[in-house]
Amino acid sequence: MASAALRIVDDTIENKIDPSLIAGFQDFWELYPRREARKDAVKAWDRIGPADRVAALVALLDWRRVWQARADYRYTPLPATWLNGERWTDELPAEHRQVATSASHVIAKLPEHERGEMPAKVRDMLAKLRGAR
Repeated sequence: MASAALRIVDDTIENKIDPSLIAGFQDFWELYPRREARKDAVKAWDRIGPADRVAALVALLDWRRVWQARADYRYTPLPATWLNGERWTDELPAEHRQVATSASHVIAKLPEHERGEMPAKVRDMLAKLRGAR
């Protein structure tokens, strides 16, 4: 009985979230600079939860800057390796860290009910990438 009630609540929450805002593998694939071993990357993506998917996409924007600053893309991990190792949680190199100077620059922790939505800066980057094609 309790599981049926939870299922109804979960369905109601899912219906309130715009599907275009949900982080998907294709969004990750378009943002990731090294597009190799897609099948392994899809498997790795499926193993992580929705909250981690959003966190990975947000961190990926910063990591792209790090990898682009390097002259050799061979040192960019394969997408599946990056996902399986939860590398989005790694600390950025010192020269690429943003220093928070005030409370307005501190990354806010999203409330639990918004954790599945794609942040605006990720949507903007995807739109920019799609427009470049």
